[in-house]
Amino acid sequence: IAIAVASWSASEVRFALRVDWRRLASLGLLSAAAAAAAAADQHAQLVAPAIDGFQQAGSWAATAWLSLQPRGSGTGEGLLLQVRPEGSAGKRRRLGWAWGKSLLGRR
Repeated sequence: IAIAVASWSASEVRFALRVDWRRLASLGLLSAAAAAAAAADQHAQLVAPAIDGFQQAGSWAATAWLSLQPRGSGTGEGLLLQVRPEGSAGKRRRLGWAWGKSLLGRR
């Protein structure tokens, strides 16, 4: 599952996604078993693949707060994310991005 987020705000924007795993399963985008496991486990991941000239690679818990930089900053104004319900606590990595400011928000 892929998600694109962007901001045209004049200031930094912090956000967290709320993934409705059961809804994704009802749409046929995920198996019912994977949706139930992701909803119960809370260890699903958001993964940003490296894209030259756009974003560095990174991964976060699906419940993490993220930030987008202000419009016109030239970097970090958007993200292309993959949602992976099969993440596990032992394999998760939390990476900050070095784009002047960290794109990884903190609760």
